[in-house]
Amino acid sequence: MHRLCSRRLVTLSRRLQSSLCAPHPRLYPTTAILRSFPNSALNAPPKYERNNRFRQSSGAGHAAFEEIPTHDWELVIFDKDGTLFDASRTWQDWATHVGTALRAISSEAEAKFYERMGFDPVSGVVGGTGLLATRPWTEINDCISVLLATHGKMDLEQAANQVARWSHEVDTVSGQVPLFDIKAMFSRLRELNIKIAINTADDRVATERILDAFDLTDDVDLVLSSSDNPHPKPHPDSAHYICSALQVDPLNTIVVGDTQADVLLGRNAKLGLSVGVLSGACSQDELSTHSDIMLADATLLLPMLERSSLNRAEAEA
Repeated sequence: MHRLCSRRLVTLSRRLQSSLCAPHPRLYPTTAILRSFPNSALNAPPKYERNNRFRQSSGAGHAAFEEIPTHDWELVIFDKDGTLFDASRTWQDWATHVGTALRAISSEAEAKFYERMGFDPVSGVVGGTGLLATRPWTEINDCISVLLATHGKMDLEQAANQVARWSHEVDTVSGQVPLFDIKAMFSRLRELNIKIAINTADDRVATERILDAFDLTDDVDLVLSSSDNPHPKPHPDSAHYICSALQVDPLNTIVVGDTQADVLLGRNAKLGLSVGVLSGACSQDELSTHSDIMLADATLLLPMLERSSLNRAEAEA
């Protein structure tokens, strides 16, 4: 039964994906995951040890910059929601809307929905380990579809169509707010000759709309959304694809994000550094285990990279 449901949900998800608009020709991948790096490069151990000296931080989550190694950093992979943008209001609006709709069918379905999403309807807080903060929309909608089919005693395809209608009734784009001056930060990274990628669990259409709204499309070298990626974070494929497409060694790559899936991506893909930021869903305790360093927000990455660039220039002089 479970296998049958899974196959039907995959079919429904693919049908929905086919209705999406064409991807941006430069930013979005249109082919299968690339493997242009030799296996030895992808699977090589880090050139410096990952140990507790990379995790030193103050109580506020500010990294001890002097403890971060000087390195030839070439690429930063950013998460979007909770790292670059505050999506809490749109998540609250969406979860409240869907929860209210489920309540009309079953109070038990509503309670299970809030639990699995990691959403507290009283405080409006989205937890860092729930589906809403960590998983792509296709998985989230599949989960709700099963709940609705079970408690609403309806066909799975009918339930999936209903869930899609509920989700489309909420604008999850216009309420997003930048957490800082993203364009200024991206400009500075470009001055340091560092490439920029975004790896998000959001879908392609919403991601394009958000980047366009804040004039960021031309500042990003590559975007990977849940619409493009069959293996979401923390599976290493997304990071491997980004590094391959941009021709950057994974060891020279930093991943920055606000959830365990983001920082685990860095570990699983053997990237140079996994940076956890406390500007989103996860707490310091939730991020500390898998982060090499933790920062209050992504802007604090710039001093680290500027210092690294200066130290390398002095060493080469």
